[in-house]
Amino acid sequence: MIQDMGGDGERVEHPGRETPRTGPIHRALEAARYLVVVGAATSLLLAAATYVWSIVKALRFVDTLFGGSAKEDEALVKLFAAVDVLLIGTVLLIIGLGLWELFVHDLDLPPALTVTTFEDLKAKIATTLVLVLVVQFLEAVVQRPDAEALMQRGIAVTLVGGLLVVFANWRPARKE
Repeated sequence: MIQDMGGDGERVEHPGRETPRTGPIHRALEAARYLVVVGAATSLLLAAATYVWSIVKALRFVDTLFGGSAKEDEALVKLFAAVDVLLIGTVLLIIGLGLWELFVHDLDLPPALTVTTFEDLKAKIATTLVLVLVVQFLEAVVQRPDAEALMQRGIAVTLVGGLLVVFANWRPARKE
């Protein structure tokens, strides 16, 4: 039964009509939030695959380090590559767990992985992506590119990283 306000401010009942809050369309729209399970599960599977990939990269680093055939610079590049993949896996984990917490159900997680708003999720992703950019820049520095290429990359990392920090901390004004 639907109730609305009549012209004089009193509630008027409409017998035989379902309220929008209990109607089938309302229930279907509420259930649609569970579509995010697909995204959360995909992100968590990608995170797991990325962590396995980071183990492979870590083993390559250890082999390079103790194999004795590589220079320190090559070992550092492989170390940074392994760290970079770990950070990417962490971003995917944060996305998967964050989507689940926001749309499906709260989880018992450490504070670093807890998300209560979409803005929290956005900020966690953006700040982790800044770390990925920094690690990639350090990887490029170790490879000793020419000065111009290094400057161009440094400027690009600074601009994109700065935009991500602004994006992570920007809160739109709320209407009251």
